[in-house]
Amino acid sequence: MEANELFGAGACTCPYVRTDTCMCHTNNTNNTRTRTAIPPLKEVRSVEQRLDVHQSPFHDRLDGRTVRLGQARAGWGDLGMAEQQQEENRAKYVITAIFVVVLLDLLGFTLILPLLPSLIENYGNEDKSGLYQKLQAGVNWFADGVGVPSTKRYNAVLFGGLLGSLFSLLQFLSNPIMGAASDRYGRRPIMVLCLVGVMASYIIWATAGGFAMFLVSRVLGGFSRCSVSLAAAAIADLTQSAHARGMAMVGAAFSVGFIVGPILGALIGAGAGGGGYAAWLALAFAGAAVVVLILALPETLLPEDRAPSVLVGCKEALYLISPAELFNFTTLERRKEALTQADLHRLRQLGRLYFLYIFIYSGLEFTLAFLTHTRFHYSSMQQGKMLFLVGVAMAAVQGGYVRRVRRHQELKLVQRALLLLIPAFLLVGWATNEPVLYLGLLLYAFGEEISPVDDIDSQHSFS
Repeated sequence: MEANELFGAGACTCPYVRTDTCMCHTNNTNNTRTRTAIPPLKEVRSVEQRLDVHQSPFHDRLDGRTVRLGQARAGWGDLGMAEQQQEENRAKYVITAIFVVVLLDLLGFTLILPLLPSLIENYGNEDKSGLYQKLQAGVNWFADGVGVPSTKRYNAVLFGGLLGSLFSLLQFLSNPIMGAASDRYGRRPIMVLCLVGVMASYIIWATAGGFAMFLVSRVLGGFSRCSVSLAAAAIADLTQSAHARGMAMVGAAFSVGFIVGPILGALIGAGAGGGGYAAWLALAFAGAAVVVLILALPETLLPEDRAPSVLVGCKEALYLISPAELFNFTTLERRKEALTQADLHRLRQLGRLYFLYIFIYSGLEFTLAFLTHTRFHYSSMQQGKMLFLVGVAMAAVQGGYVRRVRRHQELKLVQRALLLLIPAFLLVGWATNEPVLYLGLLLYAFGEEISPVDDIDSQHSFS
């Protein structure tokens, strides 16, 4: 049955009708009807679902009245503004919740940093399973192969680097898999699952009676450490205007976490049984993150935007795990909205440069505590104070200098920062006294905070 037969020759057939007037324009001269700026029915229902206060906690009020699509007396333009305001309010709420979750997660993660050298040393001295000696034999074999002197100082640093590399390798393997699962089931449940895994790793650490169980806790913690990447994915689900603000808040959570966490861990680890107390406190932080996640963070990935199956995402994850495909940015090349060859070439150059930067940076970041423990005999408290000062210096550089850099000057800034890191690494590596060490760390903090290559404007090229 035709619409005109059902409603009458002059009736409106547009998919959205207000209570008093139609939202389409009828040309009475030639008896034709044209529609202007009228959204399709699917879009209207989507907007209605998002704005319905019974389905979403993110509702606002205009002139004392709840904005609802079926009740609003304004035209579609007013509703569009109302929807935009709703999306902005929703984005602010989501970003705040993500900030709290990431901060709590990072506080628990960084508690162990100043304690790790002494923990490994104690576990090694008390290990009865023979696992520590087997791993140490592998470290000695590697040291002999690369020409590192076989002394206690170097062996401790290499052993710590082995555990750090294992932790990062598990992150590298698990993050694409968890990302694929979140594309199918949503960000929120997978983040809860990962944080529950982190909580389990802290329980194992707190009750570990030897090195073997401590190693199990690190393995489980490394595989479950996906909350930050999932938080970034949740921010990517928001409006385009919220992306920069959201990632800035994640960066702020990192700054606060790496400033407060180590010094807090050092304070707890200063007493007897400090390692166990730090583990229970880390568990409390992770538990609080789960509570905030469940109660305050809504799902950001709408059902209609989800992947049809986990297998589809896992196939894509293979391109992120394979080093060759990863460095060629194959996942971007295979997308429908593929980049131009020129942009892809610049992105590959940028990615390889960033890999070299992270390769060098992570080496110092993880082995610094072992270096000061063996060379300067730093206690856990001294380690915490050192990491605290480095974090404060980075935050000062970020807030006082980096934010004032003018647009299109990022490339020159990064080039200078990378050059500045050269003497910083040399001073830290060759330091035989604390003044030289802290001078190198100061240069390192300045150069590291302004040198992230991912901040370079995409319009720059490295040719």
